[in-house]
Amino acid sequence: MFNIILNQLKETKELVAMYNNKYDSSAFFVGVIIDTDEYYTHLSTVSPSALYDGHVVIKNEDIHKIELRSRYIKKIDFLLKDNKVKFDFSCCNKKDSSLLLSILKYCENNSIVVTISLDYDDNNHTGFINIMDDDICSISVLDEYGTDDGLVYFSINTISKLVFDGMYEKQTKKYLNSL
Repeated sequence: MFNIILNQLKETKELVAMYNNKYDSSAFFVGVIIDTDEYYTHLSTVSPSALYDGHVVIKNEDIHKIELRSRYIKKIDFLLKDNKVKFDFSCCNKKDSSLLLSILKYCENNSIVVTISLDYDDNNHTGFINIMDDDICSISVLDEYGTDDGLVYFSINTISKLVFDGMYEKQTKKYLNSL
């Protein structure tokens, strides 16, 4: 639906608010588009306080609104400059057949804690990725205190959202490392 616009925004690196929950208009991400393909879009994101907050990859079909140049975006942009925040464009260069698979492999190879949301599943799964093949992967789940909470297998194409290097994921990894 938005593929042409997403590709244009990828080139301009303009700050955007991207809404992907049509049932909750307060649920959105602010950031810069790093990459996009036919199925997924990768953003480097910032918090409401205009601090770096990792990366998010969302299904293009879940995007229902893209906001540009609003007062809120202008405020965040001003604060980003004041906070001297730099976006990370270097990670996850697309090397595989899909953007999502490239990012999953990047996270697996670098032992990065991720949070994954799946289609038709109300639970988020936080932990370490283990790719089985191009269709199936698992996540070694960590609870909020960084301790082992089982293993979840799922089809890669059911991932609706992948978050990595965000504040929550970094805190979870710190808890794990402190044990």
